[in-house]
This record gives sequence, C-alpha cells and structure tokens, in this order.
Amino acid sequence: MRTTVDNWIATCVDCQQRNKSTWVAPLQPIVATQPMERWQMDFSGPYIYEKGGEIKEKKVSCLLATDCFSKMLFGDIFSDRKCERVAAFVEVKIQEEGPFTIMQADNAGEFGGAPLKAVYSKYGIQGNVK
Repeated sequence: MRTTVDNWIATCVDCQQRNKSTWVAPLQPIVATQPMERWQMDFSGPYIYEKGGEIKEKKVSCLLATDCFSKMLFGDIFSDRKCERVAAFVEVKIQEEGPFTIMQADNAGEFGGAPLKAVYSKYGIQGNVK
C-alpha cells in the first residue's frame, strides 16, 4: 500500500506543488546599471475573455515586458502568440520609450522569429533570438 500511495503522490500535481524543492541553485543577479539597458519579456496566461459580465471561451494571453532597472512593466493583451505581433509590440514600445540594449526572453517560438530579429537588428538590440 505504501508503494501505491508514493506512486500516486509522485503523479499528483497538487502534491508536487506543495512539496518544497530540495534542489538549490545559486542565484544569478540580473544587473542593469541604467534605465532602458535590459528588458525581459514573456507571456502569461491564457486567460478566459470576459466582456460585459459575459464569459466567452476565447482565451487571451498577456505579453509583459519589464525594464530591469526601474522595474517598469509594459504589457498588452494578445489573442495569439505570433512573432509578428510580438515584434510590432516591441517596435511600438521602442518608439514610445526609446531603444534598449538587451532583450531577454525564453526560447519560445514567438520570441525566435525573423520579424523580431529584424527589429533587434534595426535598433542594435542584443537578444536571444534563434
């Protein structure tokens, strides 16, 4: 019976989230010495779309970009996670706030396409674009 319980706990998502991790990695500080030097960007969601109190089954995601020095957040709501839309968002933010030096994002496909690479190249931004 003990084996059965251990196996069940190993596959239970709630149980995994409650257990503390025993693995400890050294923290690496993110150093930004001036505003608009380093940005980080990622999607959160999907969220269920609600309008006028009526819940619809359309899922949306929020793209958040953070200036690492000031901790200022910039965001927008997206119905899809296409690289073209991300590139347009980044270009608008550059035009509104000015260019930044480094963009850090995960290796998801929406952050690794040619449109975003073109924006980075146009403004001389170092990014982790594939």
